Order: sequence, then C-alpha cells, then structure tokens
Amino acid sequence: MIVDGKGRTPLTAQVFNEPGRTLLALGRTGTPEEKAAFAQAGAEILESPTAEGLVDLEKLLRALGEREITSVLVEGGGILLGSLF
Repeated sequence: MIVDGKGRTPLTAQVFNEPGRTLLALGRTGTPEEKAAFAQAGAEILESPTAEGLVDLEKLLRALGEREITSVLVEGGGILLGSLF
C-alpha cells in the first residue's frame, strides 16, 4: 500500500513489479488516464482527499478493514506518521 497525497508515485516504481495488487491511496482525484495506467500496472486506486490535499487516513483505515487488513506497518514522513497518532 502506498499513501501518496499528491499522486506523484511513478508507474515505474518497483512496487508495481512485485506479485499481488498494490493499493494506492491518493489525496486527490486521479484522471481517467492515471486510473487506467495504474490499473494496468496492477494497482487499485483509493481516492480519499482531505480539504488540505492529504489522504483521509480514517477513510483509508476503514477501507483496509473492509478488506480484512487489520494491521499495518507504516514507513513515512513526519506528516503521515504524525497524522496516525
């Protein structure tokens, strides 16, 4: 899973070459072209923007729970980590 508020993850990122699907949480609405390209790369896009242009973490965590994902290991910057606590 990638949390990308601005939607700057490149399609060439190694994570898209790994087995399985990747969930890409965006803090903005993706264009139809972006959605198609990421889907072809094996990613599922979850658009959950806040007014500040960040990812709505509450919505993201609910979506993970619906997928029966009950624990996450987070690596990120100060804004992401601070938002989780």
